[in-house]
Amino acid sequence: MAQKILYEDDSIIVVNKAANVETQGPRSLISLLDALLKSRRPPEKAYACHRLDKETSGVIVFAKDSRSQKIIMDQFRQGEVKKRYYAIIEGCPARARALIRDPIVEKIVRGVPVYKDAATEYAVIERHEGYCVADVAPFSGRKNQIRVHFKKIGHPLIGDRKFNRAHRMQFHFSRAALHAYRIEFFHPRDRRPVCFEAPLAEDMVRFLRTHH
Repeated sequence: MAQKILYEDDSIIVVNKAANVETQGPRSLISLLDALLKSRRPPEKAYACHRLDKETSGVIVFAKDSRSQKIIMDQFRQGEVKKRYYAIIEGCPARARALIRDPIVEKIVRGVPVYKDAATEYAVIERHEGYCVADVAPFSGRKNQIRVHFKKIGHPLIGDRKFNRAHRMQFHFSRAALHAYRIEFFHPRDRRPVCFEAPLAEDMVRFLRTHH
């Protein structure tokens, strides 16, 4: 399997997801994991606990049984899971550190958008000509939340064609430059705190080297 396994035990399996791979669905990360686990003796199965956008790379957690899946998903609902991302964004915000609070459309019901509260904290950790690198912590799990919030403050992610269509891109990048580098939660077996990290994706490393 091309996706790198960062950690595995009887309850969970933690993977460094490559960019441009769906979390679920046909030919997705979970289908690759299932094929791997089902080939074992005795066979095992992967259960999705959360998701990353297709374009986003980085650390993602799967359970190996339905009980562990429920426990981890409950932690997400209760706000006990802490996730951090690196984002490369166009330009640099005037404020080096800020909390973005802005509702996001969660779904459309009978043609009417349904908004949900969303909050994203960021800290600029590197400034360069025309772009900067931000350490990002989402406090809610809305779809495309980080990409939407940075677009709304006028600093879309480098390479984000979905939420940056009207803006001429100064830099070429093949995807939205977003990487989930850390996740912290309580282990489903004994509730001990665990933390897993994924090194920055190679395409983002190359971008930073080229445009440093």
